[in-house]
Amino acid sequence: MEYILRDAVGSTNDWAREWAGRHAGQPACLRARHQTAGRGRRGAVWTDTPDESILMSLVLYTDLRNDQVWRVGIGACLSVIDTINGMFPGASRPKWPNDVVIGECKCAGVLVESGLAKGIEGGCVVGIGVNVLQPEFVDPSFPVQPISLAIAFGAEAIPSLDVMAREIANRMAARSERLSDNGAWHTSFVEWRETMLLGGQQTGMDIETGELVSGVLSDVRENDGAGVLVLADGRSRTVQPVSIQMPGRDLV
Repeated sequence: MEYILRDAVGSTNDWAREWAGRHAGQPACLRARHQTAGRGRRGAVWTDTPDESILMSLVLYTDLRNDQVWRVGIGACLSVIDTINGMFPGASRPKWPNDVVIGECKCAGVLVESGLAKGIEGGCVVGIGVNVLQPEFVDPSFPVQPISLAIAFGAEAIPSLDVMAREIANRMAARSERLSDNGAWHTSFVEWRETMLLGGQQTGMDIETGELVSGVLSDVRENDGAGVLVLADGRSRTVQPVSIQMPGRDLV
């Protein structure tokens, strides 16, 4: 996997899609020291100060069908978790759909864009952002309280951003080769599900009605990644994560 670093880009996912258009079929890890137009799920803006975060996108080609590419998000979360927990055992765990938390505070997020090339299944861009060296977060508008590795464990305990980014990329490259194998996928899903942060209010789109509903997350289905929310009236609804829509792209 080719590794490229730039000082600043608009969005590493946009850069990755442009790169893939010129290097079809070649996997890559594209990292920036700073993004000027970073984004997360549901149109959220990802802001950063240079050299405080891991900001990168992976260009991956898998054997997954387009309706299975959502598995990549779980694989990416596990790759981030394995990297963090390799330094700080048991420190981080997943939160549905594609976040990584320390305690109940968000330290990393994943944004997967499929539809990399028309007629080519399994190709995707995997955007990964990890809060690493931020000394504090003062913006009260965050929907989930953020945390950085430096806040949690001290900046002196953190390796370089480059070392961490390469480890995440290498772990994800290895995992991506196994995501289409149902046996290996089941093992990964169980690993993700058993440590996942449950509870807390979540919003999703009802898979039957298309209605936006909010409730407490009680479970996640293995076959399609849909969440099961328990509403205030006690009823359960099965939902898909809410994503932004972008022409020619599918966000999962």
